[in-house]
Amino acid sequence: MKKKHAAVIGIILLLLIPVLCLCSGCASKSVENSTPQYDYARSGEDKSSGSEIAQIGDSGQPQNNNIEQKIIKNGSLTIETNDISQAEEEIVSLTEKYEGYINDYSLNVQKSKKVVFMAVKVPQKNFEKFFSGVKEIGKVDHSQITTRDVTTEYIDLKARLETLEAQEKRLVEMYSKASTIEEMLKIENELTRIRTSIENISGQIKYLDNSTDYSLLNIELYQKLDISSTAKLSFKDGWNLFINSITLLAKGILLIWPFIILAGIVYGVYRFKKHKQKQE
Repeated sequence: MKKKHAAVIGIILLLLIPVLCLCSGCASKSVENSTPQYDYARSGEDKSSGSEIAQIGDSGQPQNNNIEQKIIKNGSLTIETNDISQAEEEIVSLTEKYEGYINDYSLNVQKSKKVVFMAVKVPQKNFEKFFSGVKEIGKVDHSQITTRDVTTEYIDLKARLETLEAQEKRLVEMYSKASTIEEMLKIENELTRIRTSIENISGQIKYLDNSTDYSLLNIELYQKLDISSTAKLSFKDGWNLFINSITLLAKGILLIWPFIILAGIVYGVYRFKKHKQKQE
């Protein structure tokens, strides 16, 4: 009897094993289906799209690598000299040699010294040579060179100018297509504003071009004067003033001499008639 029960239990177990295996397989499949799947293809597409946008953004930025560096270079010199007139002539000669020009000039004679101020502009490529040449004219009391990099400012102005010119072009096109007076007036007002900005920025760009193409050197020359030199200078100035006064008087006489002759003739006629009346 016990053997029969054992055989029945064994058969039942054998029948349960396939069922358990089947249930286990279904559970595993269910777990796989419930696990989220990442869409690698979609991810690849997103990456590709992002790189294209980045490439477009990079290509849209202005390429300023070819713009030449813009540097403003100026200087100043204070020089003592024994002969200020000769020093002036040497500076004029150096200015012509290095293709520059005198932008400003002034002379001031004081009791103790004679001072000449000259502002000279030369091409920036010749500035160093011109600066060194002027320093050799006399005793240097003060020497200075200043530089300022305006490349970034210049690039920014150029970019703003291009943007404004593009806006101006679009506004002109819109104006030609405007159908009402109100639209035309609005566009005209905006065009006026844009063109004013274009003029201002163009002026700034022109100023930077000139400032970077030419360098400015402010030169102060002075010559000390002793008492005898001051006396001689005063006498010379007085004599020059006397000569100038005589010259002006002579010019005045030359201008009015026809009237003097006419007045003399009228007076002679008058005296002649009066004398004749007395005789009668």
